[in-house]
Amino acid sequence: MVQFCQSREEEGRKVALPSLRVIFAVRRDLYTSPGGDAVQVDGTASGLRRLGVEVTVSSDPKADLKAFDCVHLFHLERVHETYPHYLNATRQGKPYVLSPIYWPRNEVRARAQARRPGGMRWSTPDLANVVRLAAPGAVERRAILLVLRKGWRRCREEILAGARVVLPNSRAEAEFLPAELAGSGRCRVVPNAIDPEACRTVRARLSGGSRSGVLSVGHFDVRKNQMLLIRALRGTDVPVTFVGEGRSLQKPYYRWCRLRAGGNFRFLGRVPKEKVLELMCGAQVHVCPSRFETPGLANLEAAAMGCSLVVPDCPPIREYFGEEGCYFSNGDAEGLKVAVLKALETSAPPGLAERVLKMYTWDAVAKETLSAYEDAIRGG
Repeated sequence: MVQFCQSREEEGRKVALPSLRVIFAVRRDLYTSPGGDAVQVDGTASGLRRLGVEVTVSSDPKADLKAFDCVHLFHLERVHETYPHYLNATRQGKPYVLSPIYWPRNEVRARAQARRPGGMRWSTPDLANVVRLAAPGAVERRAILLVLRKGWRRCREEILAGARVVLPNSRAEAEFLPAELAGSGRCRVVPNAIDPEACRTVRARLSGGSRSGVLSVGHFDVRKNQMLLIRALRGTDVPVTFVGEGRSLQKPYYRWCRLRAGGNFRFLGRVPKEKVLELMCGAQVHVCPSRFETPGLANLEAAAMGCSLVVPDCPPIREYFGEEGCYFSNGDAEGLKVAVLKALETSAPPGLAERVLKMYTWDAVAKETLSAYEDAIRGG
């Protein structure tokens, strides 16, 4: 299972730099359409601030970087958002680190392309950008045109090549980065994390309550694949609660899911974070029907809140949860149904919640991330 690496400070190899100023360069709609990356940004920033690092979060691709020692980029999935930030850091001569938050949409195809020099110029994200470009009043128009001309994969490789340090969430994720990064000093695994204090507070307040039903947390998206869960449990008496709604391009998918769901499904939309934890504390099983995750912050939170996990069988998730999750194959509605019914008949694996609460904390993430900044600034 993935674990935090020992930090360079703990190894006693170097003296910490003076207080650092770091800018998090994020997507434009990070807080208007929040997802797991928003939680990662806020959690990492809070942990770094507790270590004395000055952190600024900005979505401005033309931000003046003079005051900052290092730039932190996020996302290789939404390259049209990340590439302008990369160009800005490069133009102003600032070192940057990258959290890729990346897993290929088609793992088999991606492995085949990785073995073929040059790979493919166009990809599914390119086609998604065409849809974004067609949207009226697209504010990202210039960035999308730039990425379309170069090709998503070429922009992704350019961003990776310039990063002083790359911070994947798992070793499995690192495998899909260029071969010269995987296993090198420039590629350091920094797992995802949760807020253990918030989780423990809610669990203590609701301790002793009964658990029932299935919960699924995540914004509605074809990749998140909520329709698979609807297909799997429609017509059963298993109560299912969805938390989340569709982003701008996925609103039709959200409406379609609501239309196709039966009477045993309820849709709560977006709810406050504390309410999400309360729902997890009352659910017996948390289901992640996604086609892939890296590994999904909602899965970590649900495990910490005592849920059994039903999750897709993809390498990053296996790396975090091992045999403690109930797995199903991508796209297999019947297999998902079997996994959910099995999870409903058993309790969560003993020790899973405490293991997650102890191992995956934003303070641990912040220490390893700070070490990466120091490496980046020193040029190593």
